[in-house]
Amino acid sequence: MKQFYQWRWKVEEFHKAWKSGCGGEALRMPFADNLRRTLQIMAFVGVYSLLAPDIYVWDDQKFKTEILPSATSG
Repeated sequence: MKQFYQWRWKVEEFHKAWKSGCGGEALRMPFADNLRRTLQIMAFVGVYSLLAPDIYVWDDQKFKTEILPSATSG
């Protein structure tokens, strides 16, 4: 039962991100095909934004020693 509520909460968070972050309610699509394509893109972005904190951990030391120097040199 606990797992069910954890997944349900993820769905609620997705809808929140889709409505507020992506402006899902503000869309006015006259054709169903356009709406379908837009929803597919927005769903991908919404799911990725939900999963990103779980799969990516910021490494400040790596950024300072590896990423920043390689980006500024050249």
